[in-house]
Amino acid sequence: MGQSSSFFAFVATRIELLGADDVFVELAPDHARIWSRLGLGFATIYTTINTIVYFTQLTVVSPALFAGQGQSVAVLLFTPHSFMQSANGLAYGLMSVAALLTSQSFARMPEARFVRWSMVAHGAIAPFIVGALFWPDLIALGALWMVTFPVMTVALALQFRRAAHPQATRTASHFEETTARL
Repeated sequence: MGQSSSFFAFVATRIELLGADDVFVELAPDHARIWSRLGLGFATIYTTINTIVYFTQLTVVSPALFAGQGQSVAVLLFTPHSFMQSANGLAYGLMSVAALLTSQSFARMPEARFVRWSMVAHGAIAPFIVGALFWPDLIALGALWMVTFPVMTVALALQFRRAAHPQATRTASHFEETTARL
């Protein structure tokens, strides 16, 4: 795993937890807060595991490899069936479970139907992500997270915007009238 991809993943794990926290605090109705809390719990575990994985890659493995001392960190290398790959796979599986649980926060919100189903789609790939650790051919299905995660993230961002600025979700002409008054 390259140093730049480790840094990106390290930053992305913090963003994921912030997103889960926003769903918990901002969007979940009172009757659905349990789902947000469960999702936040799984997102916290995901973030903790991936912080360990990517921080180790950035601060221990990469410097050793650049110094030509790869043997000294062989147990920490990101290779098939290694500890780091297993921890990383588990973490991404937990992220998907967090999305699946949190999706239930939107169950009675018709305006958030797309958000909910994008989160369900992302959550549904959890067995393939974790299963790929045991049956590598499943990675083809687990790799769908490269589609489901960005779709879910954009859907959540739009939902946050609608929640923060309800008048901005109307037609373009009404939006122009609203912003002209501001």
